[in-house]
Amino acid sequence: MIFTGFFKQLKGFLLPIVFTLGLRLRMEDGIFENRTSLYFVLGFLGLSLLTGFLRWFFFTYDYQDQVLHIRSGIFVKKERFIKKERVQTVNYKANVFYRFLNLVTLQIETAGGFKEPEIDIEAIDRKKATLLRDALKQEAEPGEPQSESESVESASVKSESAGFDDVSKPVKDEHGKDEHGKDAPEKRQKEKPAVYTVGYTRLALAGMTSSGIGVIFSFIAVVFGQGVALIPDEWLNRFLRIFQNTGVTVIISLVFIAFLIAWLISILRFIFAYGEFRIEKGEKEILIRRGLLEQKELSIKTHRIQGIRMIEGLLRQPFGYATLQVEVAGGASQDDGFKTTIHPLIHRKELQEFLRLIAPERVYREEFRPLPKRSLKRYLFRSMVFLLPLPVAFYFIPGNLVWLGMLIFPFSALFGYLRYNDAGYRIEGDHLLLRYRVFSRTTVLLKRQQIQSLQTQTNLLQKLRNLTSVNATILSAMMKADFTVKDLDVSEAQDIWQWYRRR
Repeated sequence: MIFTGFFKQLKGFLLPIVFTLGLRLRMEDGIFENRTSLYFVLGFLGLSLLTGFLRWFFFTYDYQDQVLHIRSGIFVKKERFIKKERVQTVNYKANVFYRFLNLVTLQIETAGGFKEPEIDIEAIDRKKATLLRDALKQEAEPGEPQSESESVESASVKSESAGFDDVSKPVKDEHGKDEHGKDAPEKRQKEKPAVYTVGYTRLALAGMTSSGIGVIFSFIAVVFGQGVALIPDEWLNRFLRIFQNTGVTVIISLVFIAFLIAWLISILRFIFAYGEFRIEKGEKEILIRRGLLEQKELSIKTHRIQGIRMIEGLLRQPFGYATLQVEVAGGASQDDGFKTTIHPLIHRKELQEFLRLIAPERVYREEFRPLPKRSLKRYLFRSMVFLLPLPVAFYFIPGNLVWLGMLIFPFSALFGYLRYNDAGYRIEGDHLLLRYRVFSRTTVLLKRQQIQSLQTQTNLLQKLRNLTSVNATILSAMMKADFTVKDLDVSEAQDIWQWYRRR
């Protein structure tokens, strides 16, 4: 816990440190010729280690009488009391260093969580984490009172002898046997969970078609541009002399190499993030395990799932692939920002079977009711109206590049048509399916009982064409999630409204 806290602080200053060291290398007096720089670096490292030690020293946790008690803080002391019934999910993650030491970080989420888990217990022994998680998730038998004798013994992060082993109920081993070698009642009654895995070939394909390649390429370009200043002048001059007669070829080659590197990084990112992907569907929860280097385990209560989102990127849609995400009410159960991915890359042909396994109550159909043809003009207008100043701006650039600004309009019009063509809706029993596009095509599967609000919005231009927009809101980790389909026919919007009002 001390060293992980130290490296977290160090990671935040990594780029400034590298940049500063690079500048010092270019100077004739070396890196630490000036003793002040050396003392400053040593003082920073020592202070970071001391902060990590104090965070560990003042952090303790207890679990007694079905209440989790957390004490933390160096200068400002914090004490948290979380009752067992408030706990929504208990997850864990373990980086490479933790896995080597058989440690995990336990994340405990409650209904009041928002951007972050309510509690993070770092560097806890995996066995203790498993026992604490089981104790927090354990449900009482019908009619069985919860007495103080059923509480788990107190424990502390710093105590090696402390644990959660002393429980008044029969102790079960990993095979579900009790202390007498017999099958435990819970084991006999519980059905075997359905298991789904994703192979590395599919993860590599997800990385190859990821929309994040452009972001990675931009990052590489920025790093390369800043990194030139760190290269000694002698090395830089040698490199330029080699390619001084090739001109544009060098620039094209460098851009191609940067794209290739971004492509490879995107593939490795998906493999490292979603390697060993495994999803288990139990009776009341979904358990997701993923991560090749940093292992993560995420549990989702099935009754908290408010909607399923299918996202098809520009590179994935032509091949029929998409990413599946769920919107979860309350807590901070997301694994990436505010998103919870239940399948990194699934083909549309596999979607029905996957939903029957994970969420059999959800309905998905390929056929959607399209927008009226008079909506096309509004989609084309919205896609091009913000580009109108471009030709004027390019006119004042030396070289008469107005034609370059004009070239953008056909591509923008094509994108507007794609937005119009992909938008639509479908009502299937108690389920509402919405489809729209921002950059990626998004399909949302909603149940009527879980839609918090439904509203129609009509501006003046829409009113002239007898059009309106429909917005559905559900609960999510961000308090709410909105889904909007623009420029529906008013009669179709009324059909959706009447469907929603039906009891």
